[in-house]
Amino acid sequence: MKTVASLSLVGWLLVSSALLGCGDGHSSADAGGGTGGGAGASAGGRGGGGSGGASGSGGSVAGTTGSGGSAAGATGSGGSAAGTTGSGGSAGGGVAGAGGTAGGSGGTTGSAGSSGLACGVQPCGGDPVGNWTFVSACVDKSALEAQLQAGACPTVTVNSVSIGQSGTITFTTTAYSVSATRNTMLNINYPMACIAPNTCADLEAAFAANTAIQSASCTGDTLCACALTYVPQTSSEQGTYTTAGNMLTLTPTGGSPSTGAFCVEGNNLHLLGTDSTGQVTGDQVAERF
Repeated sequence: MKTVASLSLVGWLLVSSALLGCGDGHSSADAGGGTGGGAGASAGGRGGGGSGGASGSGGSVAGTTGSGGSAAGATGSGGSAAGTTGSGGSAGGGVAGAGGTAGGSGGTTGSAGSSGLACGVQPCGGDPVGNWTFVSACVDKSALEAQLQAGACPTVTVNSVSIGQSGTITFTTTAYSVSATRNTMLNINYPMACIAPNTCADLEAAFAANTAIQSASCTGDTLCACALTYVPQTSSEQGTYTTAGNMLTLTPTGGSPSTGAFCVEGNNLHLLGTDSTGQVTGDQVAERF
């Protein structure tokens, strides 16, 4: 019978490292180390290098021009040149034909294609100085799935992943401070052939033994569907930072620097997770206040 170790349930399915930053993302406040939710915790981990969505094709710039109507109605047929004497016929020409209807209106403008990102925006840099409150976080489901498939079960699939983010982060011209909490829920499906001879109950027990998981429920016969709720990750951290183009380097007090992509877009700050190719795999979003 496969053991928990051989199933790598504690290792490759630590969602903290998969979701909240390892490798290329900000890792100074990585939940995998028990201090997730902070400025440094990048939303998408390197994992198995899951690729982002393909670039969407742009919508048509303009709709097809409607077919024009006839420029003018046909000229009516002329009456007789002169009426017969005594009967007061009408004078020469007949009534002019009515004008044709105007051409049809042009088609509607096509909508722009999707950027292909399942989560987040592209890195754009900017000035992070200000006070920000976290409003959301997301992870690219396909990237997480690819990371999990690189482990003990290549046919595992991710049904859904939900991340709730709250708290604040502040940047002065040289320093930052953060206080944040993150809640993560994950629903994943394992074909029974992938975990045999273990059962769905064995899988649930293994997840429940993981101290990073608050609750676990696995059910099914041919497909083992597991619903996992992770222990809320909290972080309180301060330090200094620098920016270079689209990259933000955070150096916590007494800690080592970590670098990740970011983007200031209007009143939104995006702290981005990327894979080894630079593809965005996750996003923590904060609003200026």
